Amino acid sequence: MTFRSLVCRFCKGLGLFFIFAGVSIFPEKSAHAQPSQPSRFELVHESGDDGLTMISMKENGLALIREKDKSEGNKRMWETILLDSTLTQTWSTLLAVENQQKLIGYEYAAGELFILFRFPDSNTSDLHLVRIYLFSHMIQRYDITTKLDFRLTHFTIVGNSAVFGGYVTRQAAVVLYEMATDLVRVVPGFFIDNTELLELKANGNSTFNALLVERGNREKKLLLLKTYDEVGSLLLEDQIEVDANKMILSGTTSTLEHDELLLAGTWGQGTTKQAIGLFAVLVDPFNKQPIHYFDFAELAHFLDYMPPKRVMKIKNKAERRRQAGKPLVYRTNVHVVKMEETAKGFVLLTEVYNPVVNANYSSWNNYYSPYYNPYGYGYYPYGFNPMMNRYYNSPYSPYGGAGRNTDVTVLHSSLVVFNRQGKLVEDFGFKFEAKLPALEQVSDFIASKKFIQFYKKEKEIYLSTNWEDGNPAEEDTLKIQLKSAEDVLRRESEDEGGVRYWFGPYVYVWGYETIKNKSEQSSDPVRYVYYVNKVKME
Repeated sequence: MTFRSLVCRFCKGLGLFFIFAGVSIFPEKSAHAQPSQPSRFELVHESGDDGLTMISMKENGLALIREKDKSEGNKRMWETILLDSTLTQTWSTLLAVENQQKLIGYEYAAGELFILFRFPDSNTSDLHLVRIYLFSHMIQRYDITTKLDFRLTHFTIVGNSAVFGGYVTRQAAVVLYEMATDLVRVVPGFFIDNTELLELKANGNSTFNALLVERGNREKKLLLLKTYDEVGSLLLEDQIEVDANKMILSGTTSTLEHDELLLAGTWGQGTTKQAIGLFAVLVDPFNKQPIHYFDFAELAHFLDYMPPKRVMKIKNKAERRRQAGKPLVYRTNVHVVKMEETAKGFVLLTEVYNPVVNANYSSWNNYYSPYYNPYGYGYYPYGFNPMMNRYYNSPYSPYGGAGRNTDVTVLHSSLVVFNRQGKLVEDFGFKFEAKLPALEQVSDFIASKKFIQFYKKEKEIYLSTNWEDGNPAEEDTLKIQLKSAEDVLRRESEDEGGVRYWFGPYVYVWGYETIKNKSEQSSDPVRYVYYVNKVKME
């Protein structure tokens, strides 16, 4: 019996009915077509306005949010703009939010947009949740009081409930807010010492997964997967033993789009905060299943960002130490970005990075959150999807607070493909260098018959295409198109923008540009805009 069928059995007993997608999330594409840019949206930047936060609503378009340089009494105005899938603006509004509250999270689910605000200087302050119905444009607001000293690290929407993950002192906790009843409840099964909350992720069937790992000095540690329904009732739990000489550093889950649920992430040894390799394991609550561990030197392309001679040296040394049963030496900093499901299996995206501690870095922000951007760059809090990625402010974080007081250089994007049995099939690599003020997602990918990795640097998108035939990657560069042939790009900001997978064969790329129009007759033919381009990756 599959994990999905087990969850369905429990859910049906509770009167819940779900629809599962049984097809690949990526359509097949032509082998020889070139990328195109069918549409573009521009938003004039006015003095005092903050950068944009971009939210994918999949086939229903994009949402753009920014704090305006405008106040009414003790309220600050936040602009929300909705675009359809052709990047045509369909609606906009100004949300009045308490002064000093910051955008700390967002989520899109089933035709509804959720925006989460909180005062940044207190873990005891209320959460303010704004709910926007995409088609009727009705707005609902919720003030959520947890009555806890609750440091938020995760946020998602499950059915008609908002689910929050974080820490009360050093104990992991999950709090659920039922929007229909205004009821706050603490989800059972948490408040366990020496336990880290690695992931809180909604499935496609009104359930959610909580992935935890035990820390501390216990000889046998456990990787814990708990699946709950939308009212916080535990449906299933799986306890998976971690090898005694290994430590799980980070992890993510798939989203139960098919029958199997895969857990994957990074592992290390000893007290290291750097990863030695990846792990993967299928969930099976009724049978003992081993975790499969891979060191980075076993992967074909994970080390591609290094010179070939160094790669060969690392691989040879790792093989000798494996054969001798000795601990592996090579380790690095790895950011687990996301995992996607396809009809054939699972694809894990990770990025290699180097943190550089900066003692003079913006120390005033004592509420580092993965959602909150103190730097004003239009930081993309989640990247691909609500609840994209790792959070670096748990008390047990192996990253040492990366993102709070460090500069980061991201060096490499790695795709690792697993089949439906959780076995490693192949991997691909894409070398680049991106310097950031905080750790965040840089690259993304599309997977179908071929695997396209991509990232944005200034005015261009860099692409790497791999086929399932073992041939070398095909690399290309795509120049970001302007709105008019009369437009001349004077400057593309290095600190703004990115590119993310959107839906089907489409991605969206955004940034901040200074543009001069050659045919403009006014005294100032220059405009300052945030732009979004739709790109079709054929």
